[in-house]
Amino acid sequence: LVTFTGDASRTVGGSGGTEFRDLTCTLGSTAGRTLTFNTACNIVGVLDVEDGQIVAGGNITLVSNSSGTAAVGDLSSGSPEATAISGNVICQRYVAESANAKWHLLAGQTTGGTLSDWNDDIFY
Repeated sequence: LVTFTGDASRTVGGSGGTEFRDLTCTLGSTAGRTLTFNTACNIVGVLDVEDGQIVAGGNITLVSNSSGTAAVGDLSSGSPEATAISGNVICQRYVAESANAKWHLLAGQTTGGTLSDWNDDIFY
């Protein structure tokens, strides 16, 4: 468990990847405090934003494997920014091999959109 706390913005940097097992951002209730990721980081477990904002910058991967799947914690507690997580986050989904399964439904919950809204966002 890693918790970033304090009364100022923080940055995760360095070279190469870093793995966090449960990560919490608690940067106080003053608006504009950020936890910025400038290097590739894997989250195993829960990514929780209690106060402040996480600036992902495409550098966060929520890991999914045979042991479990990472998730974003409840954003309604504490006082996270209106956009508690900004930037692209890679979300993995582990699918166990099965002799009987011919296909798997993989989707996140969405509302208010149409298929045409997603047309240019699907890559194969």
